[in-house]
Amino acid sequence: MSGWNESKKILKKELSFKNKNVLDVGCGNGWFGFWAESNGCQVDAIDPSESQITEAKYKDKENKINFLLAGAENINSLENTYDLIFFFNSLHHIPSNLMERSIEYCASKMNSNGKIIIIEPIPEGNFHNFVKNIDDETKVRDLAFKAIKNCKKYNLKINKELLYNELKTFNNGLECIDFLSKVDETRINYIESNKEFLLNEFNNLSNFNDNKYEFLQPMRLNIISNIK
Repeated sequence: MSGWNESKKILKKELSFKNKNVLDVGCGNGWFGFWAESNGCQVDAIDPSESQITEAKYKDKENKINFLLAGAENINSLENTYDLIFFFNSLHHIPSNLMERSIEYCASKMNSNGKIIIIEPIPEGNFHNFVKNIDDETKVRDLAFKAIKNCKKYNLKINKELLYNELKTFNNGLECIDFLSKVDETRINYIESNKEFLLNEFNNLSNFNDNKYEFLQPMRLNIISNIK
C-alpha cells in the first residue's frame, strides 16, 4: 500500500519534528513511529493489538522505538510527557465511549507547548465506499469528529483544520483486504467468507493507473493545543 504521502508532506510543513518527544496512539504495525523517528523524534507507540505490536517490534531491529501493548484507556498510565501526540487514522477505531476521554488523557500528557494531531478519514470517496462493504465506519468517523470538536471541554482548542485527499494505492485486491483485516482483526472472518465479492468490488471501485489500483480518501487533519 502507498505510504500516506500527502499526510506526511503536510505534517512536515506544519510541524517541527527534530528532538521532539512523540506519542503515537493506535500505532498499528509502527509505520508512523518509524517515520517520526527518522525525522528526529523520540517515540513511544501504543496499540491494543498484540499481533500489531509484535509485528512492529519485529521490524524495529535496532530498538529505536518504545512499542507498548496498551489502549487509549492506558494513556494516563504512561510515564512520559510529550511534545507531539498523534492519532493517525486511529481515533475512530477507539471505542466510542473512550474517544473523548482519550483526548482528555492526552491533554494531561502534553508538555506546555505540546500539540495533539488527529488525522481522520472523512466518510466519503471511493475507498470509503469500498470499506463500507466490510465495515461501515460512517457513524464512528462522525463520532470521532464530534469528540475532536468537544476538545474545548478539556481546556484545549483546535488551532488548525486542514482538508485534503490522500491517494491510496495497492498492487492488487488481496493486498488491500489483507491491510483492512490487520487494521481491525474483527473483520477477518467476514473478509475470508466474502473474498470473491470483495475482490470484485475492489476492481469496480478502484481506478487502475500506472500498474496500481488507486483510491482517493478525503482526510481531515486537526492540530490541537492547550488554551493558555
